Amino acid sequence: MMPGNVFSTTVEYAPFLPPRNVPNPIGVVTDVEEGGVGLEDPSQGMQVQTWTATIDNITNGNIYLSAPNTSPTLVLTVPGVTQLSLTFDQNMHPFFAYTQNGVARFYWYDPTIPGFTITTLEAGAITPRCSLDDKRAFAINGGGTDILLFYLVGNTLLMRMQRDRYGIIYTMATNLQTRFLGNQVLQVGMNAVNRFQVEMTGAFYAVG
Repeated sequence: MMPGNVFSTTVEYAPFLPPRNVPNPIGVVTDVEEGGVGLEDPSQGMQVQTWTATIDNITNGNIYLSAPNTSPTLVLTVPGVTQLSLTFDQNMHPFFAYTQNGVARFYWYDPTIPGFTITTLEAGAITPRCSLDDKRAFAINGGGTDILLFYLVGNTLLMRMQRDRYGIIYTMATNLQTRFLGNQVLQVGMNAVNRFQVEMTGAFYAVG
């Protein structure tokens, strides 16, 4: 949960916590995230091991999840994916934010169905990145955690969050300076001083 749904006025930049401390360039269709002991198994918490999402190839679009104790498991097939971001909800349901044939979407577990569904972001959305904001046991048990989804539309940074069922769009930053290679969200997640952090091209950092 991000207090007031705004960034802090004081940036407390620090390296991302592992495994998010390793750069994940745009266009690389793999991602890593800390998670539990098994898919749909949060019994040992959300900080047990590193999970990896990979795509066999862009044409087939088979997304696999694996971990040290889990062989590659096919979770979703979405041909044409060129960007991929992974996280898990509090019950270890996978959440993918991705770009498919130039359109930004996300795959998530909707408990009102109950089941998985795919939501398409608004026209012009690029570089969607996601993370469960706080994976520590006390935060999970206290009910104060959310998956946060960040992306850009033009020079505006937007956010959606789990507790709203991703239906409310929050404007987090506007009139971002255009960089040489264009603005992109590179990474999101908890940093080493336990603040949620957003990294963008041009060394733009914002902390919740």
